[in-house]
Amino acid sequence: MEEVRSNFIRAKIDEDLRTGKYSGRLVTRFPPEPNGYLHIGHVKAVCVNFGLSQTYAGGVTHLRFDDTNPETEDVEYVDSIQRDIRWLGFNWNDKLFYASDYFEQLYTFAIGLIQKGKAYVCDLNEEQIREYRGTVTEHGKPSPGRQRSVEENMDLFQRMRAGEFEEGQYVLRARIDMTHANMKMRDPLLYRIRKAHHYRTGNAWPIYPMYDYAHCLSDAIERVTHSICTLEFENNRDIYDWLVAEVGFDEPPEQTEMARLNVDYTITSKRKLLQLVTENHVSGWDDPRMPTVAGMRRRGYPPEALVQFCDMIGVAKANSTVDIGKLEFCVRDQLNQSAPRIMAVMDPLRMTLEGGPTETEWLDAPLFPHDIPLEESRQVPFTSTVFIEREDFQEVASPGFKRLTLGGTVRLRYACIIRCVDVVRDDQGNVTELKCQVVPNSRSGSDTSGVKVKGTIHWVSATEGKTAEVRMYDRLFQTPIPGEGGGDFLEDLNPESERRISSAVVEPAFATMAADRRFQFTRTGYFWQDPEESSLEKPVFNQIVGLRNSWAQKSETKPTPITTKPDAPTHVQKERAFSGEQQTEIQRLITKGVSQKNAETLATHSLAATLFREGSEVEGATPGALANWVCNESLRIAKEREGKTFLLTGSGVGEVVALIESGTLSSKLGKEVLETLAAEGGSAAQIVETKGLAQVSDPTRIGEWIQAVLLANPNQLEAYRGGKTKLFGFFVGKVMAASGGKANPPLTQRLLREALDSQ
Repeated sequence: MEEVRSNFIRAKIDEDLRTGKYSGRLVTRFPPEPNGYLHIGHVKAVCVNFGLSQTYAGGVTHLRFDDTNPETEDVEYVDSIQRDIRWLGFNWNDKLFYASDYFEQLYTFAIGLIQKGKAYVCDLNEEQIREYRGTVTEHGKPSPGRQRSVEENMDLFQRMRAGEFEEGQYVLRARIDMTHANMKMRDPLLYRIRKAHHYRTGNAWPIYPMYDYAHCLSDAIERVTHSICTLEFENNRDIYDWLVAEVGFDEPPEQTEMARLNVDYTITSKRKLLQLVTENHVSGWDDPRMPTVAGMRRRGYPPEALVQFCDMIGVAKANSTVDIGKLEFCVRDQLNQSAPRIMAVMDPLRMTLEGGPTETEWLDAPLFPHDIPLEESRQVPFTSTVFIEREDFQEVASPGFKRLTLGGTVRLRYACIIRCVDVVRDDQGNVTELKCQVVPNSRSGSDTSGVKVKGTIHWVSATEGKTAEVRMYDRLFQTPIPGEGGGDFLEDLNPESERRISSAVVEPAFATMAADRRFQFTRTGYFWQDPEESSLEKPVFNQIVGLRNSWAQKSETKPTPITTKPDAPTHVQKERAFSGEQQTEIQRLITKGVSQKNAETLATHSLAATLFREGSEVEGATPGALANWVCNESLRIAKEREGKTFLLTGSGVGEVVALIESGTLSSKLGKEVLETLAAEGGSAAQIVETKGLAQVSDPTRIGEWIQAVLLANPNQLEAYRGGKTKLFGFFVGKVMAASGGKANPPLTQRLLREALDSQ
């Protein structure tokens, strides 16, 4: 068996198998909702779940479609998901399931919960339910329907099932705890009325289970042992555990969360991906620029590269953003060993060879570089007229140019040395053709000419080459975090993400090989024929990836220095160099209210960028304040916890900032909450609730702390009133200490000054 890397999930499974927790069983599942195509983030989940069942003897992975929302689901997505998983190299054998298979069973479970007094029918509308749920600092209040009898709830729920009521008229809710610190546990919804056609069950059901209800119980029905999900479902674990416990299962499944896969210059929101498709920003779900598996497959990514990428990044407990260059590296790594080499000219410049072959001559050329132990070769047609790349010719060489110049020599790969003796121009003076001479006795493999050349260039026969359309692809977005800070992600689309070259010329060897063969075009990159639009008569090639990371090259070769502002202090400062891409990001952040220093950190520090991007999704966390907490406190905590568990997420930082800006939490206690989140994970609101850290803005309570401090420090009070007003800071500190850091600082200072100044 291939050696696998250990991680916290495998460590947990090892311990469970050692202790016999699940009677020696290992059952994982991949449970997509069939409401979109799989994307790069799903690939990680596929590799983790199916990879575990391949790693452990007797392990099994189920493929289950959690199809509980008929309005967004379609058999098209079901088919595409199965096709994508097979393409990645995984198989579920006979373990294919649907949540809709269990609709009757789930309905029966709901009846049981009603009979136990654990569920009730509620007639509040969506807005009222949200209002009654409370906030992170205020308890919820019970719905009027919470007091209904079991008999009344049974009658209403059965009538919901019979289709008597309109959508939104009633819902079924769990009866848990409206004061729970985890807001998701405040009587969550279990069923809602949806009179919509389901792609599998038709119109048989006018009610549908909520995802949180159906998901965990489907796991339990299938006897899943390890339910692996991403960190955004961490707060849902309480619902998961409550439901499987209340329904009652032997060896119930246990949820384990891992970091989701975030890749820069990429979006993985199904809603946003659907928007790209429906608004025609891309040609479809399989557009080669899309981060969907279908898009990457059509672009030509080998499936082994995606699996290699997921193995490279590993499994972690803390969210982070992965450099897309790592994915592109894995693609190159795979293709470098498997892609035949052929020549193609993107921007053809005609060259006529004096002394060249009088008829087509077929040259024997290697199909792979010499360091790859394969004996395959190809036949390259050599004729008296060829095309070279226009960029490979300069009339007068610029510094460092080592290709062809007027009067200069260069070698045509696999053929001979040629000398340019003249050029042909059009009416505008542009060079349209080169007149060249073949240097005698300079044939490759038997060169006795004695002519030394500085460069070798590729070429294609003008008469035997095949005209093709070549589609060059760049990143779909031009910023690392599209739509960061709540902006419109569409504004970050890269207008140069696709460039079509209609007059490229490719040597004919490709036509003798399998249509799905991937090639390396000499000096250009890796390509393959578009599986939807290419034909032998009109070949269309998609660029899979360049020969090197062009974005990294841009960063290395075009640094833009940042200097101090004109009004900055005149003392000498160390100048930092930033790439053009980083400079653009810095300026963008500054326009959002982020300070220069913080913007520089966010543009160059991957953890900071990830925390800021995730935190920006939290309502109430302004960019300037969020950047301060990320770049100062969050990075400080990360450094202090180096080598230890670090569970702080961007959403956690954002929640802390939002609580501070709303006046719910003081800055001092915000640091304590951040440190707790980093060590233990969880929700900021839950920590504030359980530890009683909410900021106090009640003037009466603050006044009591002030009076206690004044009574305890009579000498300082007398000195202050005698003119030593600098003692004000002393009193502020004492009052804040007396309140445990909970007192609202501005209000405390105002009330304290009033108390000190009153005689």
